Amino acid sequence: MQYPATLTPYADGTGRYAITFIDLPGCVSIGQSLDDALRMGAEAASIHIAMMLAEGMQVPQPSTVTEAEKRDKAQAGKRNIPVANGTVYRNVQFEPAREKEEANIIRVTISLKPAMLEMIDNAAREMGVTRSSFIGISAREYCKAR
Repeated sequence: MQYPATLTPYADGTGRYAITFIDLPGCVSIGQSLDDALRMGAEAASIHIAMMLAEGMQVPQPSTVTEAEKRDKAQAGKRNIPVANGTVYRNVQFEPAREKEEANIIRVTISLKPAMLEMIDNAAREMGVTRSSFIGISAREYCKAR
């Protein structure tokens, strides 16, 4: 499978990139470099599609890179948010996760102070991801940095 991805560089100069898929809302990841973001995006898309298939959901047809770029820029314009300098659009190839365990999600309950939850929700909103995705991304990045 192949889907177009938007790779947005972090403005902090670390070389990190966020990766999103216009055709797969909620499918996001982060990489320490452009190549790492492409690898992480392939893994995220693989699991995302596998979960959609496991839940009997319709998997969308992939856009072309050009179509994805136009839609991404149109969405940014509607929100009055400029597309970051250095944003790259690429196709990402992957195969859906085959092992059931790879696509399973386990619901957990956590307790947080309201201020922490608000901070998480604000950061997730800025990234355009769910609270769960943000917590997962943050945990993965923390573990990789250790």
